[in-house]
Amino acid sequence: MCPVPLQATAQLKGLVLLSAQLPVPWERVVQLDFGTRPGDAPSRQLFCEVMAKYSNVVLTTAEGSILQCGYQVGGAMSSLRQVQQGRPYQLPPAVNGIPPSAAEPLNTWQQNITQAASLAAAERTAAVAKKQHSSSSSSQETVLAGATRAYMGVSPSLVEELCKTAGVNPHSRPDSLRSQDWCELHGAWLAWLDRLHSGNFTACSCPSTGKFSVIGIYSQQHNSVHDMIDGYYGTIQAGEVYANLHQRLSNAVKQALKKARGKVYSFQQQLAAADGAAAVQKEADIIVANLYRIPPKASQLEAEDWDTGAPILLQLDSTKTPMEVAEGLYKKARKLRRAVDAVQPLLEGAQQELEYLETVGHLLPYV
Repeated sequence: MCPVPLQATAQLKGLVLLSAQLPVPWERVVQLDFGTRPGDAPSRQLFCEVMAKYSNVVLTTAEGSILQCGYQVGGAMSSLRQVQQGRPYQLPPAVNGIPPSAAEPLNTWQQNITQAASLAAAERTAAVAKKQHSSSSSSQETVLAGATRAYMGVSPSLVEELCKTAGVNPHSRPDSLRSQDWCELHGAWLAWLDRLHSGNFTACSCPSTGKFSVIGIYSQQHNSVHDMIDGYYGTIQAGEVYANLHQRLSNAVKQALKKARGKVYSFQQQLAAADGAAAVQKEADIIVANLYRIPPKASQLEAEDWDTGAPILLQLDSTKTPMEVAEGLYKKARKLRRAVDAVQPLLEGAQQELEYLETVGHLLPYV
């Protein structure tokens, strides 16, 4: 089966983007409608669910029937919602909390976060106790947990950014904050809501961590949100291109190394066989030196080894004269010596190539 992106691309080929919207306010789902031409009714819908490890991409028909999805969720995985091909698409279950509002007074806003922090801590304590099948110490109430539970569309990252702007530790207990801290934090909250309403974002990122923001809390500024996103994903894409090229180069080096090792082994085998040239010529010399002792049609010659003085037994071809046998051995010796002269430079070249490729292979992980 081909990957989901390829299947989705095939489904959307020839279509244009008609609209982009949030099907539910403050929900982390974006709906993209596609059709043949602007003004037409959509024929395909793409839902992007941005929910950390539960994120998903779902392609549906105009009627809402699921065509493709990044992750299929069956009944064994979730009793709340199934996301499978052929089933009707349903939006994720509604999150806890109320919609953020700039009209909400500071006192009410502070009270909501404090109460939500208490509820979140109680839920974490109960969950840990159930998992461990025993009582557990109470979890700490934090501004971070309270804000994310109290209000829709508020993520932990956003709360951390607002707390950083206000100079507040997001993991502080709500009852430990001073009135001035709450005022500063509420001011950052209102400024964030104003940015959402006006679209006046300040795109920035942190070079050391790679985090990015639209409320201007990091050092590296960008011309626009689009410029920041383009740079972020451009870096990722460049990294993917590099990874693909690196993999192709690694495979090419591995194949070249295998071929070079085979060449070196083959040339070494040829040289090993050619090393017998001296021994072959020695046999021919012994036969010539003992021609007067060899009777016609003899199949063996017992003679003395000149180097050791020990007796040796040489095999002869009874269909040939001893001189013809000796000439055949001389010819074989000359051929073996020529092979040495021809193969030795080839072996040296193959060994140099192998050393170079091995060096490249060792350096590749550091490129």
